[in-house]
Amino acid sequence: MTQDADDQNFKALLGAFGSHANVERRARAERRAGMAVNDRRRKKRETRNTPLNTRVRKSVSDLAKALCDAEGISQADLLEQLIEKAAKTKGIK
Repeated sequence: MTQDADDQNFKALLGAFGSHANVERRARAERRAGMAVNDRRRKKRETRNTPLNTRVRKSVSDLAKALCDAEGISQADLLEQLIEKAAKTKGIK
């Protein structure tokens, strides 16, 4: 075996397959997996227990997906931020 073949086999063993390997994401997942459930280093988020189901046009859905990708947030986070901003603008608490 050559050195390149050894490197490729090692990467395959670790789960890195060419351009599909996301080293930062994998490192973050491994750190999280090593933490206890009650570890203070984990980010705490407010639980979401109230569903809000809506139907929108395809064009609006595409805009929402583009905004989420640009901001790096989920659609639920985007919706929460926009509703809170609209309520603050209108003076609603």
